Amino acid sequence: MLFRSNRGDSSRLFLKARNAGMAYTVNSGMYNGRDFAEFYIIDHTDPHLALQLFELCLTELGDIRDGNFTTEELERAIGYEAGGCDTEYETSRDLANWYAPLFSSDEPLYSPSEFAAAVRNVKKDDVVRVLDKFIAKDNWMISLVGHGAKSKEAEFIHVIQESLHKTT
Repeated sequence: MLFRSNRGDSSRLFLKARNAGMAYTVNSGMYNGRDFAEFYIIDHTDPHLALQLFELCLTELGDIRDGNFTTEELERAIGYEAGGCDTEYETSRDLANWYAPLFSSDEPLYSPSEFAAAVRNVKKDDVVRVLDKFIAKDNWMISLVGHGAKSKEAEFIHVIQESLHKTT
């Protein structure tokens, strides 16, 4: 099982959303377990910007899924993720947070340094293959929270249907 979450501080999506004045924060993460896997994005924005930000998120994910990212972007992302594993799991408490989900799921155990080494071996094709699996029109669940959010549900669904056409 793997559960990782970033704070979005240096991600392409976070930087574009912040530079456009659309978000306070954009976080993403993933869970990959025996029974299911998920990739998620959580953003915090003003209600009148939510649909626009959602569209930006889907556009960026589709672009990355289609392989439209540079070697430099991939290297930065790998360095950020692997570097986090190298520096965030040093105390007993940190290691308990790392290993607890692995113990409770009966999954094979691996250390933060083993995970970091695997991340350092990720290639562009790996990113495209994984996102192609996760970023598809038929496997979305949207949770809208905020003022008037429920009334916009159809618009969010429409954005999914229109935004996720594979271009490659």
